[in-house]
Amino acid sequence: MLGLVYFVFFTEDQERHVFIFPEALSVPFELRGDGGVQVVSNQSLLVDKVKRPANKNRIGNLGKFLKRMRVPGTQVIEDVDPAVLPDYGLDGSYELTYADQRYRWSIKNGTGYIWHEQEAVIYIIAEKIIREFNKTYANRLDENKLMELPGLVLGIELDGLVLERVSEIGGWLASNQVFRPAFTSRGTELIRVLKGLTLDSVHGFALPDQAKLEWEIALQCATNSGKPEQVDVQFFSADGQAYVKIADQPLQKVHAYLWKNLKILKESFTQDYLLDIPMGLDGLPFDRFVVRKGGKELYRVQRYGTEDQEYDIPGYSYWQLIWPGGREAAAANSGMHMLNMLNNLLVNGVRLLPDSAAPALREDVIELSCYDGEQDQVSVSYWYPDGLVRSAFHRAKLDEKRDGPKLSYQRLSEPEYFLNPYIIPTDVQRIEKVQRIQYSPAFNGELLHKV
Repeated sequence: MLGLVYFVFFTEDQERHVFIFPEALSVPFELRGDGGVQVVSNQSLLVDKVKRPANKNRIGNLGKFLKRMRVPGTQVIEDVDPAVLPDYGLDGSYELTYADQRYRWSIKNGTGYIWHEQEAVIYIIAEKIIREFNKTYANRLDENKLMELPGLVLGIELDGLVLERVSEIGGWLASNQVFRPAFTSRGTELIRVLKGLTLDSVHGFALPDQAKLEWEIALQCATNSGKPEQVDVQFFSADGQAYVKIADQPLQKVHAYLWKNLKILKESFTQDYLLDIPMGLDGLPFDRFVVRKGGKELYRVQRYGTEDQEYDIPGYSYWQLIWPGGREAAAANSGMHMLNMLNNLLVNGVRLLPDSAAPALREDVIELSCYDGEQDQVSVSYWYPDGLVRSAFHRAKLDEKRDGPKLSYQRLSEPEYFLNPYIIPTDVQRIEKVQRIQYSPAFNGELLHKV
C-alpha cells in the first residue's frame, strides 16, 4: 500500500491570528452606532445624554464578542495614516473608546474594516461579521422596554369596557357587562403586546397635527402601598403611521405589522366568544374530550403518553379516537386543534344563564366535555341542530361568518373528522390499514379523512 504524506508550510504571518481587541472591555466606555451615543459607567448608562436602565446581559455579551474577534496576520494593514481613514469609510459613525483605546469600524465595497488608533492598524474582516456586530452586539445596551409596570395588572379599561382580573393566572371578566363571556385570552394577549413595545428613540417623535386618537387604554396596577396605580396608554395614527404614548414616556412609532395586529385585537373586544380556555402551565389544559349525544357517548379522543420531542416520530400520534366499536389513531394535533376551535366560537345574542339552569338533554343534543386527569372537567358545551350552543354559563347563536377552524353540530356528529390522515405501520393491523381521502358534502366541500 502506498502512503502519501503532504507537508504544508506556512509563513509566520499566515500562521498567526491577531486579536483585534486584546484588552478586555472595561467601564467606563463610549459606544457610537445604530443605538446612538451610549456612555456606560459603573453608576449609569446614558443614551444620547438620556439616563436609561442598563441591560447587564447586553453589555456582557458585547465584551464577549469583542474578546473573540480576530483575523489572520495577512489581513492587517500597518502604519496607517489617519488621513486615509475616509478611504475605508471610517468616519467615526461607529466607534468604541475604553481604557485609552479607540476603535472605529465600517463596511465599504462589501468588505469590513476596523481601525485601532493606538496601534495605527486597520484589520480587514468579513462584511457579515461587522453587520452582526452592529445589529446584535454594538446596538442599544439599555433596557429598552417602553412600559415598566409597577406591579400586577388588576384591571383594564378600554372602549367603555371594564375588565377585572379574577384569578392570579389572568382570568378576565367584564364587570360592567356581566352578561358577556370571559375575556381571558384577549386580556392576557393585550398585556403581553403592551409589555413588548420598545423605546426605539429616547427623544421620541413629534405627533403630527392631523393625528387621530385611535385607542385609549387604562391599566390598573397593584403597588406595594396597596393603592392601585393607573398607567395610561394612547394610540394615534397619521398618514399611515401609528404612534403610542405610554404614561410619561416619549412618543414612539409603532411598526406597521404590530399596529395591524393591535387593530384586530381591538376589534375582538367588541365580539363575544362562548368559551375562553387558557393553556395549562405545562401545555394543553385537557388530555381528552368526550362527545355524547342524547346523554350517550358517541366517541372520545384521548391522549396516551407524552409528546416528548426526543421520541417524536413523523406521522405518529399520541391521540386515540375511541368509539363503542373500537379505536383508531387520531390526528397528531387533535388536542391543540380542538382547543383552537373551542376558543374561536364567535357567537351572537349572548344570554347569561341562571345558576340553576340545566340543559334539556334531548335526543338530538350533543354534549362536548373536556377533561384533565380522571374527573376534572375543564370545559363543557352543548350543541343544537339549529346552531344554538351553550356553555355552563351562557347561551348564544353561532356566528356563521366567523373565520378560522369551525366547530359545528355536524362536525361533532361524526368522529371521522378527528382521524389521523397518516398510515402508521406500528403493527400488522396498522400496516393493513388503508385510508382514502374523499370530499363530503356534509362538510361543505372541506377535505375529510376517512377510514
